[in-house]
Amino acid sequence: MIGTVFVFICGSAESADIRRDFIEVNCIDCHEGEWAEGGLDLTTLATDSEHDWERWVRVHDRVASGEMPPPDYAEIPSAKRQRFVGDLSRQIINHQSSKFAEAGRVRGRRLTMVQIERSLHDLLKIDIPLASRYPDDARTHGYSTVADGQPMSLHHMRQQLDCVDLALEEAFTRAFRPKDATSKRFWNAKALSREKSSRANRYAELLNGHAVGYNSQLPYYPHFKATTAARDGWYRFTITAKAINKPEKNGIWCSVRSGKCTASAPTMNWIGSFEATAEPRKWTFVGWLQEGDRLEIRSSDRALKNIRSPNGQIAAGLGAQQKVPGLAISSIVQEQINLSGDDAAVREAIAPGLRFKRHENWRLGGLSVRNDREARRAVMRIVPEFAERAFRRPLDDEAVAPYVKQAIKDLSDGMPLRGALFGAYRAILCSPRFLYFQEDAGPLDDYAVASRLSYFLWNSMPDDRLFAAAAEGRLSSDVGLRAEAERMLDDPRADGFVTDFADQWLDLCDIAATEPDRRFREFDMLVRQSMVAETVAFLGDMFDRDVGVGRLIDADYAFLDSRLARYYRVDADVSDRVTRVELDSRSERGGLFGQGAILKVTANGTETSPVVRGVWVAERILGKHIPAPPDNVAALEPDIRNAKTIRDLLEKHRADEACAACHRHMDPLGFALENFDPAGQWRTHYEGKSKHKIDASYVMNDGQPFSGFHEFRELVADEPEPLAHNLVSQLLTYGTGRPVEFVDREAVDKAVAATASTDYGVRSLLLEAVLSPVFREK
Repeated sequence: MIGTVFVFICGSAESADIRRDFIEVNCIDCHEGEWAEGGLDLTTLATDSEHDWERWVRVHDRVASGEMPPPDYAEIPSAKRQRFVGDLSRQIINHQSSKFAEAGRVRGRRLTMVQIERSLHDLLKIDIPLASRYPDDARTHGYSTVADGQPMSLHHMRQQLDCVDLALEEAFTRAFRPKDATSKRFWNAKALSREKSSRANRYAELLNGHAVGYNSQLPYYPHFKATTAARDGWYRFTITAKAINKPEKNGIWCSVRSGKCTASAPTMNWIGSFEATAEPRKWTFVGWLQEGDRLEIRSSDRALKNIRSPNGQIAAGLGAQQKVPGLAISSIVQEQINLSGDDAAVREAIAPGLRFKRHENWRLGGLSVRNDREARRAVMRIVPEFAERAFRRPLDDEAVAPYVKQAIKDLSDGMPLRGALFGAYRAILCSPRFLYFQEDAGPLDDYAVASRLSYFLWNSMPDDRLFAAAAEGRLSSDVGLRAEAERMLDDPRADGFVTDFADQWLDLCDIAATEPDRRFREFDMLVRQSMVAETVAFLGDMFDRDVGVGRLIDADYAFLDSRLARYYRVDADVSDRVTRVELDSRSERGGLFGQGAILKVTANGTETSPVVRGVWVAERILGKHIPAPPDNVAALEPDIRNAKTIRDLLEKHRADEACAACHRHMDPLGFALENFDPAGQWRTHYEGKSKHKIDASYVMNDGQPFSGFHEFRELVADEPEPLAHNLVSQLLTYGTGRPVEFVDREAVDKAVAATASTDYGVRSLLLEAVLSPVFREK
């Protein structure tokens, strides 16, 4: 039967003999039939599906690493192993190269909702949130940018069209309204406080010239009716306040959120946080409010004493009686603002070079043209320019003709010029040329490279300078492409790259998916937000300074604010803004494995699992894929008697060699992190009744032992090359829309090797990834 296998995979009779002989002698005893170890039956493994090819890749990797056949099964001469591995490698590369040459690495890839939102913002100079109105894009291989996980159903199309309509309505409303809808209002403490002091509610109380609210876990306490938004928009808030009944060693941390502040509309939107001190200070925040939203500004530090109220409402004087810490606000200034420029910028974006006739009713406003001929000329000039910007490349007359023709027909039917432009823009923005990347199989042209680079680093369309570089052919050269990538990384818009990439690579977008239970009483939303800010600031600093990839694991510094420093038990003189803090050599913080955000997203809020954390570390940090358990392997061994800890349980599970084959890769990585609880705090014993002492020692898959977290961290950091390979692979997956395949490994190897002199600096790795053929080909 083995001979049948190689009918599909062989390139020649000699290749068939090489692999047949190797498998018959070294593999078939364990990998044949229904109960083949690991569910891998080599007698049925063919190449008539991509799933089969993926399994051949696993065979290659296990044999190449020396893991298979097991050392205790047989000793294989190195030359014979290399001959088998080399032959199999060539066949896999030939198969994938042939497939990619025909259709490209990446099939049709569309913009994500975030990319659509930012593109519409840049095109129309508007700033309203769009992506948040729709369900999040699905993530495949960790990323929403992966083409294989981007279905296009009628529902998805409707979602994108609705988004386009919202954007155009906003742009045309702003372009034609009589004046910018900006405003500025000031409220003193009296205006911010409850109207009837005798009535218990969830408003602030007026006390000594301040609007006062006390530390509490009650929702919407206190919220401020005066701040209710009269219309949708971005608002800047300047809050002047101080702490009352402040603890001796620290200030009082407070959150700023917005929402309707009613049980019928419970969703609250995060705006920011600050630490109030005994002396009055000012803090400024910017947030999006929908009509009817108001501010909730609260002290909600779970580590401090909370106000107690039996009926869920707060009576005046109750906080003072109980001596509860709180916040005293003296004033709030609210300004409505535009983030992307004023209305004049919007007008220039949708009708450049034309004069506007505005009206008190914006729907009656128009564009100044003398006659129908001038209107047609405007259409023939403006619509092609807009289409080229929207489609991100030059267009010939044939490509823009349908949009121009429709607009001219609308004019002929009596539609005003503004209506004709609206219709043309809607058709353009609903086109696949806007919604999808325009990439042909093989090397990408300069405009396709520009789009790929821009959506990789900015999640938006290319700017004018990148368009110019593409027009001049500079993106075809390594020097030109590197120069543009460097420029874009230095642009403030690249700050969003770190946030967007980390959200998906490290699962930071899932940090609020679970809430640690009441045993972890110090964890709260303030800590959660500070954890995310820590990881983003840490990575941003690494990319800015081109720090060596090993520091991802064992950095001797962290980025903390005072709330997180207190939560971590780190003695540091920091404020309510994230700051770099030098750590003691004995600190368990510093590096990703000691960061609360990482530890939080790899736990379920109630308990930790070495298996879950181990798989996460293997796949996200070390780049080692852990396959799902085969169908013929039970999830847990039935005989788990006398197992008192998770270590006992897994040792019994590992007694089955089929289970041990995978667990030896992930269990050491997970147990190394067991000293961190589900909320990211350090512990020496498990929670609950057992109080068993935690044993974080283990032996790595390559035989290196470690006594606990600190030694484990050193072992991982001392081998930066696997970390560098993984980071390049993650960047290419995120940036190109397809996971790195077997045939891509050579390009990844070259990118990593090119950065050795920088100690595998993370910025250098990113730039080499951009220069690789994987990034520059479809």
